[in-house]
Amino acid sequence: MQNMYLVVQQDPIVASDLSEIIGEFNPAASVTIVESMGQAVDLLSDVATPKFVLVCSTPENVAQSGLSLAIETSKSWLVLINSEHKAHLDLVSNWVHVAAPFTTASLTRALNSITAAER
Repeated sequence: MQNMYLVVQQDPIVASDLSEIIGEFNPAASVTIVESMGQAVDLLSDVATPKFVLVCSTPENVAQSGLSLAIETSKSWLVLINSEHKAHLDLVSNWVHVAAPFTTASLTRALNSITAAER
């Protein structure tokens, strides 16, 4: 679980960027990329228990897709990347907001904050 990351992103360029940043943050990371929240729900329900689930979307879409429940059940951390204000997020217990457009620094800062919170 410590090295498993799930990226939910339809755009292959953005998904690749996220994967590269994760690899720089944690060279031992195993990154799985899926194109839809439905695929992520299926993956979380079947086999995967990632440490982080990175999603570029709105809180409403995450809730409506059932992904928030799957993340909560798996005890993973939600990294929500969007341009909305983070105070509206009450989807899961463990979450962090990254403002879009994200940068290597902003995403790394968010992942570091989770790591520090768990110590």
